[in-house]
Amino acid sequence: MASANRELVTLYWQIGRDILDRQQQQGWGASVVDRLARDLKVAFPDMRGFSPRNLKYMRALTQAFPQPEFVQQPVAQLPWSRVVTLLDNLDSDAQRLWYAEKSLEHGWSRSVNRGRASAPSPSRLRPPDSTLQRVDPGFVRIPEPVMTARTVS
Repeated sequence: MASANRELVTLYWQIGRDILDRQQQQGWGASVVDRLARDLKVAFPDMRGFSPRNLKYMRALTQAFPQPEFVQQPVAQLPWSRVVTLLDNLDSDAQRLWYAEKSLEHGWSRSVNRGRASAPSPSRLRPPDSTLQRVDPGFVRIPEPVMTARTVS
């Protein structure tokens, strides 16, 4: 399943890269996303996932992870719905990488990811001495320092 997720997320990253390239060439006001959504629907009428909204998520994924090597990171191993949850709820790439890694490590579901990643700041996770921390030891705290891909383990 992880291999299929990686292939789909990689495809979506490539489409996002194409959208960014087209918008750079044609300008933001050129309706690139809407036109591409229509073109893909015509070319692949039986395929789902090419709505304007989803295409905007693909673009957001590529903006968040501009290097093609991102496919070797945990984000690329998650199902697309979880990637979208991370894009919607977290502002920093370091936080997204951290949550992706922990999702894989602990087997967090989409609803758990949404709940854990939906707070206004990373410090919203319960302190170690909270009742929730004692009941759910998997409910962990994001390290406060700014992380890079190298510091995420």
